[in-house]
Amino acid sequence: MPFTPFHWGPVFLIAVLARKNVDFVAIMVSAVLADIEPILVLLGVIDGPLRGFLHSFEGGVIIAFTTTILVYLLNDYRETFLQFIGFEQVFSLPKTFLGSTIGAFSHVVLDSAIYGRFNILYVLEWPNIFYGYISTVQMYVLCIITSLVGILLFHKWSSRGLFNIRDDLNEKIV
Repeated sequence: MPFTPFHWGPVFLIAVLARKNVDFVAIMVSAVLADIEPILVLLGVIDGPLRGFLHSFEGGVIIAFTTTILVYLLNDYRETFLQFIGFEQVFSLPKTFLGSTIGAFSHVVLDSAIYGRFNILYVLEWPNIFYGYISTVQMYVLCIITSLVGILLFHKWSSRGLFNIRDDLNEKIV
């Protein structure tokens, strides 16, 4: 999947269900961070395949560590954002690293399941063992369904609810 909100579907559901053990911001950021690579390739900034090193498990480890550091350094902004959406969490480095790792690895698995020419272990040139078990359409449907379930659960468990967040955003825009 190119940089799309589809990557957020499964990890959003995981973040809501495991909210006591997984950092919400870390999992959501790391789930899409690998798509910096295809953007840079498409813009001609770097050479290589659209899904290269960052779309491997080795790249996922680097993304997990990078996201963990970023979330740690920007924790004040993270706290403000979480308060705004009514999804307050106590910061914990292990929870942040777990969220970052799940998000980064989910990106590798989701993309490798629908793209055949994919090297999941970049250094070893490991074959793509995830490809062929699910069609592209099925993957998108899965991502949409997990998004919708995640949104419903978020609305139920958030201290603010989606409609209050929407109203506050509308007030700030107008």
